[in-house]
Amino acid sequence: MKNKGIITEINNNEIKVNLFKDSACSHCSGCSDGDKMSCEYTFKTNTTGLKEGDIIDFEMNNNSLLKLGLTVYILPIFLLFFMYFLGSLIKLSQGANILFSFLGLIIYFIILFVIEKIYGKNFLNQNIKISKGE
Repeated sequence: MKNKGIITEINNNEIKVNLFKDSACSHCSGCSDGDKMSCEYTFKTNTTGLKEGDIIDFEMNNNSLLKLGLTVYILPIFLLFFMYFLGSLIKLSQGANILFSFLGLIIYFIILFVIEKIYGKNFLNQNIKISKGE
């Protein structure tokens, strides 16, 4: 996945980047500059040669992106069915099986939230390559 952004702030080896919207209309001149930006992120990188106002390209490894997609979108669906099946093995009623499935899903998302808070920034810093844009 490739994207572009503009550097808004540099502090030691950290840069704050406003990302351009990833759509067909993001690079035209029809609207104001504020409407072209989506959100702001902070990255740790070698800031040599970079200055505020520079446009940069950054890219995330496709394998990392695939793992994230599987973890966030596919695995919860399998977990939902697995918890329903597990509930039926312990002879819960159908309504209890559904509640059991959603309880497992809620616990899974809480675990994902905690893991993201602990390792999220480190994951981004290791898996995103930043280079000076055009």
